[in-house]
Amino acid sequence: MNDDSLHITHPGPDGEGVILHIPDITYLDTQAWSVDIGLTIGDLHRLRDFLNQNYGPAQDSVPDPPTGAPGTEARHPRVQWYVEGYERDHDEWNPMGFPEGSLGAAEAERTGWESRLPGKPTRIVREVTTWTIEDKPAPTPEERPR
Repeated sequence: MNDDSLHITHPGPDGEGVILHIPDITYLDTQAWSVDIGLTIGDLHRLRDFLNQNYGPAQDSVPDPPTGAPGTEARHPRVQWYVEGYERDHDEWNPMGFPEGSLGAAEAERTGWESRLPGKPTRIVREVTTWTIEDKPAPTPEERPR
């Protein structure tokens, strides 16, 4: 970053207006860019007022976000697939690795486990996590006054 990018505004070359310098901005593609915009003092004030009115409301004037109706989903369900193996010693099924994002990936993982551990019973299970908007819950026993 050069020294000029530290200054947001400075006098224009004609002495009449200002130069608004937007410093280097780097995006995910790693290409940095910057821009200089010549404005008169009046234009700068109008730009400031416009931005404040349309994009910069005071924190106390921001409305509460909609919460949604109780019983509706707050977001889309999350689905994960697991390969599980049967543990004969403990008579239970346990995950054999990390969750997969698709059935196809879980099937490939299962094939790998079965080739490494022939004879071990395996299965694929699907986990679905949902987020549902609830009414204000009743206090838990720990929260209730005694």
